[in-house]
This record gives sequence, C-alpha cells and structure tokens, in this order.
Amino acid sequence: MTTCPHHPSTTFTSRADDEPALVLNLDNTAMIGVLLALIMLFVICLPPRHDIIEYGMPICGGFGIGQIPDVVNLKMDFDGRLHWNGHAITYSELDSYFSAMVRQGKPKPDLHLNVSPFTTYQQVIAVLASAQRHDVSVVGMNNTDHFLNQH
Repeated sequence: MTTCPHHPSTTFTSRADDEPALVLNLDNTAMIGVLLALIMLFVICLPPRHDIIEYGMPICGGFGIGQIPDVVNLKMDFDGRLHWNGHAITYSELDSYFSAMVRQGKPKPDLHLNVSPFTTYQQVIAVLASAQRHDVSVVGMNNTDHFLNQH
C-alpha cells in the first residue's frame, strides 16, 4: 500500500496485474449524524393518524344497588332432558318459561346453560334458538368444550 502525497487519507493498493486501485478512507460519523437528524424530522413531520375504527360498543351504566339480575340455571342432561332451576321440564314447557323470564322486571334474568358432555349439538342449538325467539339477552354456557371437535 502506498499513500498519495497530496491526500494522505487516500491509499493505493496494487492488484495482481500491478495496476494501482484507489481506496478511500472516509469518516462516516458526520453522515450518520445527518441521517439520524433526517429520520427524526421525518418522524416528527408525520401527519396524525385519523383512521381509528369506532366499534360502537354500548356504554354500560352498570347496575344500581339491589339491581343485580337473577340467574336462571338451565341444565341439559345427556339424553336432552331439561332442568329449570332444578325442576324437570319438557321442551314444550320451555317456551312458557322463557316468556315468563323475559316478562320479569328490569334487569332481566341471566340464563346460565349447563350442558352435559354427552348432549348433542343439535339439542343445545334448539334451546338457544328458543331463547333467541323470546329475546333472552344474556346467556352464559358451561361445559361446552366437547363441541369444539364436532363437525
């Protein structure tokens, strides 16, 4: 390697065919500083994002003191038999029970559906369809993990 007499930071290297090749040694610190300043200006000058998605979630006023909703426990046995708060009922009686439940005052009772692991999916859907027809608004379900693998 040889240095240029006019520019000491420039060096020449010789290749195999003895032609000198120019190698420049540059100080990159100043360029890094300029690039960082440009990136910061770009980030600062970005316009604010106004593409927020509004979900339209209802605002919950909460329950007042003494307004905790009642809970109706509906149990489905393995053979499809129904138990409304521990009392055995039939599918034909289920509609009248749902009607009476919805007619109760504010807040409406919550329906907790406890399903046996051997209950078929079609039986559960029949009960949920009946609840939907009668405008039952809050339904909680337990023991439904076995429906995940059914098609």
